Amino acid sequence: MNRYIGINEGKIECGEYQTFYRIFGNTNGRNRPLVIVHGGPALGHDYLIGLSRLAGPERAVVLYDQAGCGRSTALRGKGPDYWTIDHFLDELDSLISGLGIAGRYDLLGQSFGACIAAEHAVRRPEGMKALILANGFADSDLFVDGARRLCAELPGDAGQVIETHESAGIRNTEAYQVAMGVFASAHLCRTQPWPAELMQSMAHFGEAAEIVSSVLGPSVFNVDGTLGGWSVADRLSNIAVPTLAFRGAHDEVVEEAFAPFARQIPNAEAHVFEHSSHMPHFEEPEACLALIDDFL
Repeated sequence: MNRYIGINEGKIECGEYQTFYRIFGNTNGRNRPLVIVHGGPALGHDYLIGLSRLAGPERAVVLYDQAGCGRSTALRGKGPDYWTIDHFLDELDSLISGLGIAGRYDLLGQSFGACIAAEHAVRRPEGMKALILANGFADSDLFVDGARRLCAELPGDAGQVIETHESAGIRNTEAYQVAMGVFASAHLCRTQPWPAELMQSMAHFGEAAEIVSSVLGPSVFNVDGTLGGWSVADRLSNIAVPTLAFRGAHDEVVEEAFAPFARQIPNAEAHVFEHSSHMPHFEEPEACLALIDDFL
């Protein structure tokens, strides 16, 4: 899995906005292009750039920035009525169609991107041939319940600080930010210091607060945006392509929130990275790349 040097960048017109994309490798190779949906929302594709190592003369890897972040159109001033699951699905459809790969492609969604990928897959798009759900959850209520449990188990007083601030709706204090740093280091990315690519994506995340609050709400412990109450669990049996789902043993996505992928998608393969949290592509990169490559 050597890095393929060729990169093609551009933008796809999606109605009132443009979606930026980067293609590594050869879209006309023997293997199907792999389209990657980033998380956040609004993290941008930077933190997933390492997955471009899956590209080569026989496979393209397509990364993109969802509208509102990165190099795509900023789209400020939109509210929850705009930032819906359907919006992200429409953007993904426009990208796949605009790149001319709708007839044959594989799909990988990471974190929130796995929610989008799962929703895409249950609709049985004709051209999608394989699905990878990385560090995703099938039900937002189960995700929140799990995140709160992990918070309560944090060392020292970090969990109590977070719980107290969340209960009061106060999240702009130094104490809260420090405690959230403890949570993130334990359950978001255990690689220290955080890789530069992740820091770049976190900058996008901070610049797109309207999107984050519209979709998630105030925090992972109180998801009351358009993703609040969302679940794809009862529709996963509709997925009709080979599927790989994985998470980290220390993931902010707990086993209960992840389990429907493994249990309800027909013949799905499931894997847990024992030394990772939410980003095994940083925490156990070689093992993560090998798992994906072998599956594809």
